[in-house]
Amino acid sequence: MHKLPVYRVVGLSWRHIIRHKFDFLRLGGLWFMIPIGMAVLAPVVGGAANPWYRGIETGIAYLAGLIVARAWIRHVLLHERSRGPAKLNASALRYLLWNPALIVLAAVPAAPAIAYAAFGSDATYVGMAKIVAILIAVPFVVRLALVFAPVAIEHDGSKLEAGWQAGRGSWLRLLAAFVLIAVSGYVVTLLLVIPLGSIIMAADPGAALPDHPSFKVVDHLLTLLFVGLTSGLIAWSWKALTEGDQALPTA
Repeated sequence: MHKLPVYRVVGLSWRHIIRHKFDFLRLGGLWFMIPIGMAVLAPVVGGAANPWYRGIETGIAYLAGLIVARAWIRHVLLHERSRGPAKLNASALRYLLWNPALIVLAAVPAAPAIAYAAFGSDATYVGMAKIVAILIAVPFVVRLALVFAPVAIEHDGSKLEAGWQAGRGSWLRLLAAFVLIAVSGYVVTLLLVIPLGSIIMAADPGAALPDHPSFKVVDHLLTLLFVGLTSGLIAWSWKALTEGDQALPTA
């Protein structure tokens, strides 16, 4: 059983995107042009205030993220290269179906707390139930996230068992790695959003920033970045946990 080298896999997740940025943009850029185009056109077609329009836009971005995530895991682990966008084939569809399955599995241990948070009548206890549900579910979410690696590369045998066993003894390290990815990504988010917000407010002091098309476009671009970072982290963590530190690149 190997221990996860937290800082190395986080660093590799960033470095792989930076070094292979054009591959990453080829895989994900065209997929994310759909929600980006919808964000740009929203004020023109009246979709800015339409929850259905925004829901479809968000749903497409979510599905695009899963398709790109599978392709990026294969890029890391199988050195798979593509001259076009990530493929939507039978393997990709199976990967998409694993997502709700793993969400349900992660939610099962927290089911009583989730049920009370959804249907409870006491506001105080409902709030506590939400916190408890998150605290119970997060370790399972982190551990089960590794399953996406064997699913993406079509690993022989039980994907669920392979992913679960790979994380044995390292769930705290996995949690730390995901937290570091989230924090570092948040820093990049602030570096982009704060100047953009200042420019928009200077040009239009009455603008509603969260609904501004520019913010929506940046939001989709940041989503694409986070997809690459988290899927890269899953791939490098899988490699480190199944093959050991020596399997990770050193330069």
